[in-house]
Amino acid sequence: MTIAPLLGLFGTIIGMIEAFSVITGPGSTAQVTGGISDALYSTGSGLFVAIIAVYFVNYFSNLTRDIFHQLELIKLVLINRVHGKGVGVAEAAPRTLRAGTGG
Repeated sequence: MTIAPLLGLFGTIIGMIEAFSVITGPGSTAQVTGGISDALYSTGSGLFVAIIAVYFVNYFSNLTRDIFHQLELIKLVLINRVHGKGVGVAEAAPRTLRAGTGG
């Protein structure tokens, strides 16, 4: 995900080097603008890929977080059922002997 804009910037640098090499030698302005155009295309492509990748990373990150939250809730329900033997809190409390009932 992070490499896409870096590749775009690398393409920009290569395009600018080509554009400036044309300036130093005999050439027309069309060759210079062609190099700059290529550089901007590679930058735009890298940013386009990075934007799409960030969207999907955020989507799957939120989905994973929701799944883990659901699993935590299921875990708590199961723990409460095992330790509470599946009954309510009042019924799970130990019964005390009443005076005079004998048992």
